[in-house]
Amino acid sequence: MGEGRQRVLVLSALLVALLVAAAFLFTLNRYEGPRGAATGGASGCGGEVEEPQEEPEGEEPVVFGTGEVEAEPAQIKYQVKEGEKVCTTLTVEPMDGIASVDDHCGGDGEPAVADLDEATVSAVLSAYAEIKDKVCTSADCPPGARVEVLLANEQQRVLKLPEGSNLKGVLQKILDGTKEVPLDNTPPPVPEPEAVVVTLAPEQGLSLSDGKILSNASPLKVDLICYASSKTVDLQAGAGPTMAYQKSLKLFRTPGGLAAKFGSLADVPEEAPAETDRDMVHHAQAGNGFSLQGNVSQGWAVLWVSEASTAGVTLSYQWFK
Repeated sequence: MGEGRQRVLVLSALLVALLVAAAFLFTLNRYEGPRGAATGGASGCGGEVEEPQEEPEGEEPVVFGTGEVEAEPAQIKYQVKEGEKVCTTLTVEPMDGIASVDDHCGGDGEPAVADLDEATVSAVLSAYAEIKDKVCTSADCPPGARVEVLLANEQQRVLKLPEGSNLKGVLQKILDGTKEVPLDNTPPPVPEPEAVVVTLAPEQGLSLSDGKILSNASPLKVDLICYASSKTVDLQAGAGPTMAYQKSLKLFRTPGGLAAKFGSLADVPEEAPAETDRDMVHHAQAGNGFSLQGNVSQGWAVLWVSEASTAGVTLSYQWFK
């Protein structure tokens, strides 16, 4: 009996041990806490459990949307037909604030460009927004009834342009305005006065205001007088009412003090002589430039020597009243 009871006790102890081991393994497999080297955090055994971080107060979490922002129109092209031919193309670039017009029926081939003010650009964008979804094909929308649009993201669209649409009215207004005002917004060039060309021989004088030449001239009766010299000729200002009152003459010089040479009358500075300028053109040479106060003429002139010799001098001049 003692030996049988002892066996029962041993078997009971083994069974209890197996049940305890099974319970431990079951609990270990169901553990859902933080994982570390053992049961700790990143520091291994004994590490602390990290608490979930909260969003800072006053800040919204970032949410990424899936929709696309509508691109702005970078170019709006509008064509106008005359008969069976497209003769005019208006291209508006709202982002740059410019418009250009191509004339395909008689133009010089170069587009004319104009700047658009902010109000016009705003009107174009507002009118475009009204029809941006009216997509059509080129066959359905002939020139004059459509606009071709290039978006900032390089997508292209052809939109229907109804007769009474605001966009057509704005585009037509831009087109009409460019026909009335020069597209480069610059005034037409003012034609320069034609230069007067004269030739003076020694002892001849010139009246600048009317271009008349006097022979055996007196300095008292002319604005400029020509004298013979050893190399070519000399040019001097007139004088009056007596020889003591010689008029001003300014010979344009280089920084080194030599008489400057100019390629044409247009290159000579438009600078009136000062009261103290009392130069003369000694041994006149082609290219000399000078300004002269009138003696018998009311005003002043800029003069340029194109040819000079002992026989005389050829001058071009412009008169300023």
